[in-house]
Amino acid sequence: HYSPLARLVLVAGADAAVRSVLGAAARALAAGGRQVGLVVAEEDLPALADLPAEVSLEALGSIADAPGVARNLFAALRAADVGGAGVILARDFGESGLAFAVRDRLRRAAAGHMVEVTPGEVEAAMTAILEVVEGDR
Repeated sequence: HYSPLARLVLVAGADAAVRSVLGAAARALAAGGRQVGLVVAEEDLPALADLPAEVSLEALGSIADAPGVARNLFAALRAADVGGAGVILARDFGESGLAFAVRDRLRRAAAGHMVEVTPGEVEAAMTAILEVVEGDR
C-alpha cells in the first residue's frame, strides 16, 4: 500500500462536474503557488488540456478499464510525489467491482477526504477542496 507524501483529495460525482471541479481547483491552487498533481482518466484529458505548468496530469487509463486503472494507480501517485506535487486531486473511478477497490485505495490515501460534487454545485465542491488543502498550511 502506497500513501503519497502530498495531501490527496478524492473527487466523486458526475463526470462533467468532476472535470469542472478538478480543473477549477487545480487552477486556484496553482495560482496560490501550489504544485498540483491530478490523477484522472483518459476521458478527462481533453477537458483538462489548458492547465498551468504547476499542474501535472497522471492518466490511469480509461474509466471502462478498471484493471488498467488499478494497475497504474500506485505508479501515478508516486509520479505525482516525485514531480513535487504538494497536493494531489484524484477523480473517483466508481463503486462497482475493481473500481470500488481503486476508490478504497484512494480514499485511504486521502485519509477520508472525499468531496462529492453534483452538477450545479461545482463552486461548493471547489470550496470544500480548498478548505481541506488550506488546512495543511
